[in-house]
Amino acid sequence: MKNINRVTNLSLAIVLVVAVFSLWYKQNYSMDVIFPYDINSKSCKTSVLIATQESNFKDDLTYKLIHRVDDDEVYIQVMDVTGLMSEDESDYDAIFIIHTWEMSKPPSEVSDFIDHAPDKSKIYTIGTSGSGDLMLGDVDGISTASTIKNMEYILEKAIRWYLTKVPLVTNEQTLIY
Repeated sequence: MKNINRVTNLSLAIVLVVAVFSLWYKQNYSMDVIFPYDINSKSCKTSVLIATQESNFKDDLTYKLIHRVDDDEVYIQVMDVTGLMSEDESDYDAIFIIHTWEMSKPPSEVSDFIDHAPDKSKIYTIGTSGSGDLMLGDVDGISTASTIKNMEYILEKAIRWYLTKVPLVTNEQTLIY
């Protein structure tokens, strides 16, 4: 009987440790949800979707990316990655998805959106992870650690890709590296 109680107590302790660790990990490393917003009119010639998550690094990256692609003729929708499945990729000329990898996986909304998108060529992912070496297949993109020193490199790669999708951009800011 003593052995059964020890095994039960040990099992409960293990479950408790795993639960506490999971809660701690989620609290410290999960991304917050951003409030969606639009820039310019939906009637613009070009439409760009930026789906992202809230963190200091991703907020700064999103701001700088918007600054580079913003033009009077470019509609930009910024939203959280959790809303991706409500979007139709055919409504956009270019789609940037900025997400974190959690436990070596992208958010399910990101992978589901990419899996269901008929034209994956208009999707560019920027995935952040501690090691910076995780990538999604079937789409262009970059993987990096969330460090400020990588910011200009990430932006340069993203804008070079963007200009292949939307070559008639007139904003001089787009071309500044």
